[in-house]
Amino acid sequence: MDDKALIAALLERSEDAVGSIREKYGAYCRYIAGQILADPADVEEVENDVLLKLWRTVPPARPASLRSYLGMLSRQLAIDKRRKDPKRKFTEAYEQSLEELEDVLPDGSENAIADELALREALGRFLAQLKEKDRRVFLLRYWYACPIREIAAELRASEGSVKMRLERTRNKLWHFLQEEDLWHE
Repeated sequence: MDDKALIAALLERSEDAVGSIREKYGAYCRYIAGQILADPADVEEVENDVLLKLWRTVPPARPASLRSYLGMLSRQLAIDKRRKDPKRKFTEAYEQSLEELEDVLPDGSENAIADELALREALGRFLAQLKEKDRRVFLLRYWYACPIREIAAELRASEGSVKMRLERTRNKLWHFLQEEDLWHE
């Protein structure tokens, strides 16, 4: 079944759609959650939570891209699981990616929700202006939390060149956020 048919089946409240979505995208959801959470049991729980949330949100939501929507839900629910229980462990790669962004992204403020929305929009504009390869490396590292060695292998590049590309992109992001007045000392 293609994605349009799967979404249509969800809109019709067909429970078979959930099984088909698990079959088609379950590994993708587990991959994203597994890049963030260290415990395989937590990863499987996130996959189930994603499917439940999908069932509850479609309708009224009508995602333009089912894969992107599932990816967003997987990432969000994996991070939320850790926030609710700090004893749960993030993967080392995810921890490292957060550390890399500490000096680039602004700290939270009193207007956290408004700031977060502005930051999301700014990140979208920033990513849109990047060269394809830079955007891909950035997303692999900071959205999918891929270890640098995996990114290097996928791009057939050295780890050093991936690190340099990430550093340059973080610097561009920092300057971009300053220009957007979203980064304050």
